[in-house]
Amino acid sequence: MEKHAVIGDVRGKGLFCGAELVADRKTKEPLDEKHVQAVVAECLGQGVIIGATNRSLHDGLNNTLCLPPALIATPEDIDRITDAIGNYVGAPSAEKPNPMEPVVALDVAVVQTRRRR
Repeated sequence: MEKHAVIGDVRGKGLFCGAELVADRKTKEPLDEKHVQAVVAECLGQGVIIGATNRSLHDGLNNTLCLPPALIATPEDIDRITDAIGNYVGAPSAEKPNPMEPVVALDVAVVQTRRRR
């Protein structure tokens, strides 16, 4: 998390976790919803289903990736989820179908570590 300013927080319980994407870690200004949705769409294109929070939550924001693997998920399944996210957010913007400004890099090691706890 310390490595990438786009990660505001990673939280969850068990295998269910979320990665909050922020434009500015100090102010916790949320990353624009269109960028978060671009990550979700790209993962779906890679055959990985993740979600994002919706505005029905108390703060009305939609900037947290939701990673809800099945209870029978294997370590390889979890790696596939984090790799799909990392493939998109870590790629140069020219390679993305919906370029994100600024280019963000998700610290997938944080998410992968959560599954080992």
